[in-house]
Amino acid sequence: MRAVEAMKASSRARSLAAPLAVCLLALCVAPGLAHGASPRAEVCRAVKAGGRVNVDMTDAKLPDVVRMVSCWLRLDLVVGPGLKGRKITLIAPKPIRQKEILPLLQAALQTAGMRLDLRRRAGKKGHRTPRYGVVRKATPVQLALDAREVRLKHVRAEAAARALTRLLSLPAAWVPVVRPQRNSLVLGGDPAVQRTARTWLAWLDVPGPQRQIYLVRVRHRQPGSLVPLLETVVARRHPGTRIVADERGRRLIVLASKKAWRLLDRALVRLDRPAG
Repeated sequence: MRAVEAMKASSRARSLAAPLAVCLLALCVAPGLAHGASPRAEVCRAVKAGGRVNVDMTDAKLPDVVRMVSCWLRLDLVVGPGLKGRKITLIAPKPIRQKEILPLLQAALQTAGMRLDLRRRAGKKGHRTPRYGVVRKATPVQLALDAREVRLKHVRAEAAARALTRLLSLPAAWVPVVRPQRNSLVLGGDPAVQRTARTWLAWLDVPGPQRQIYLVRVRHRQPGSLVPLLETVVARRHPGTRIVADERGRRLIVLASKKAWRLLDRALVRLDRPAG
């Protein structure tokens, strides 16, 4: 009898131990899953042929940028081996058209030492096949062969070169060459990099007093919500001031004179405060 009772007690202990082990396993595993869970994917819609999109991805993960561009353009883009841990900056001073998205991505990849290989899938003759692309490491480029000179009218070439280097995070080999006598810049590198640089130069080269580029980190407010407020501060006294919001980098890109910047700096101290 004692042996039978011992066997029954042992079976009851095993039946209670199984749920307890499951509960302990859940307690041990659940926090790790919650901590490592991937964030909800950002909503993305394809950009129509005549549509525009605001591009402001600063120091973003390469796979996330490629995934977003794939969605915008309805292209199959993938990241090659050994590059998934890389980060790039993809930013434009104003909303860009659909056909400008791919050159902007190619320019950002080139500045980071990568390239985008676009190909078409094999298909029947006479049938258009959808393109796909692979991001790979770039080989050295003969920069001098593709160099182009850009003359500036309102901004000093030295200041424009410093601004481009900061905005585009250009490597040392692609920093624009300054020609002070002609007030011009010689842009080297990939043609896509040159197109992006010319876009920023058009934004910088506007009439007005001597201005500088200021990159301002926003701590408590959304950068886009501060732009109209700051523009009203300098609209009358400093009409040549330009302000662009970089939402992903949580910063403002300001082109302003020293007097205008002092005015904006004081306004930012008052505006960039916690809600409530």
